[in-house]
Amino acid sequence: MAVGNVVGSNIFNILLILCTAAVISPIGFMMANIIDIIVLIAFSVLVLLLYVKRKRLSRSVGVLMLILYAVYLVYICLRDTGALAAVG
Repeated sequence: MAVGNVVGSNIFNILLILCTAAVISPIGFMMANIIDIIVLIAFSVLVLLLYVKRKRLSRSVGVLMLILYAVYLVYICLRDTGALAAVG
């Protein structure tokens, strides 16, 4: 039931709320967001594969996902402040 609520909520937000916001004020697409989309899909596939393999998610998988999320947040902060452009 909880998984159904989460999936249903995400689908509702994507299909109704985002579309309504786009009708009111068009949303531009930046090429930098492609990396964000790839990361989102990779994290989703990783969770799906780990769940299908064991039929449950352990605490270690949760810690792994939190670490990956923290790394991703650091990347976003560096990207948005321009620190990555200075390095590369």
